[in-house]
Amino acid sequence: MSTLILQAPAKLNLSLRVLGKRADGFHDIDTLMVKLPGLCDRIEFTAAETFSFECSDAELSNGEDNLVVKAVRAYEAASGKE
Repeated sequence: MSTLILQAPAKLNLSLRVLGKRADGFHDIDTLMVKLPGLCDRIEFTAAETFSFECSDAELSNGEDNLVVKAVRAYEAASGKE
């Protein structure tokens, strides 16, 4: 079973302007961000027949309201693939 481990760096907004709401419910923004050295999330992907998700932070949801799960569901809807 192959595994891919990535680090998602933490970012700090130095400037953030909300430009307007889009038809998809998200907002267009103008921002200036910097990475915070040494501070990141560790994300591990393992090949599997079906999608499953777990988060080691007990304060975060493992359910359908988690942004990772939402991203997977959006990909499935756009691609027609599970």
